[in-house]
Amino acid sequence: GATPPVDPIISETTKASSEFQYYKTELPVAINTLKTEIHHLVTSPASNVDQNALLKSVSRLLKKSRNGIHVFDMLHCLRDLNDQTFAHSINVALICYVLGSWLGFSRKELETLTLGGVLHDIGKVTLPPELILKPTKLTDDEYETIKTHSVRGYNILREKEVDNHVKFAAMMHHERCDGTGYPLKLKQERISSFAKIIAIADVYEAMTSVRSYRKNF
Repeated sequence: GATPPVDPIISETTKASSEFQYYKTELPVAINTLKTEIHHLVTSPASNVDQNALLKSVSRLLKKSRNGIHVFDMLHCLRDLNDQTFAHSINVALICYVLGSWLGFSRKELETLTLGGVLHDIGKVTLPPELILKPTKLTDDEYETIKTHSVRGYNILREKEVDNHVKFAAMMHHERCDGTGYPLKLKQERISSFAKIIAIADVYEAMTSVRSYRKNF
């Protein structure tokens, strides 16, 4: 479960760059935008998703990135802001943007995929903070409670005016093509194609960051 080592030369070069200093400044801004938006969505059921604000916060992080690999370098060099819900979601959104770009997605598809990455874990904000932040391994019962975040997230987004792929991402990002995932044990053909990409980004981000627990990504 240890974080994979980062090449020290790449790390120091990245950290010394003006692009990284910009990224380091903008990341807390993006996190605060996401916190504000999610709080509004959860506490005001009639509210709608401010897609422009969320996408703008992510696009500002990408503004000075040279390419997809450079984005990954910056992600790996900034782990001290390891918020287990909000920073994770922003990072997943950035990874999704890069993957979607490599796959040749249209601008609209990229926006939908990125927004799905931003909001995939929204259900976690309805869980007890002490459970999310528990510094030791989760018990089986606690893990089962954590797993409810996918359905909770879908329920928050279900009636919102947002692309269905974003809603399905919240529900399906822990589904697996062989049917071993949750909550519905869907198999490959029934899982949203966007949710599949977000699932990959989610696991990659979790495996390469510091976590208070390590159990069945």
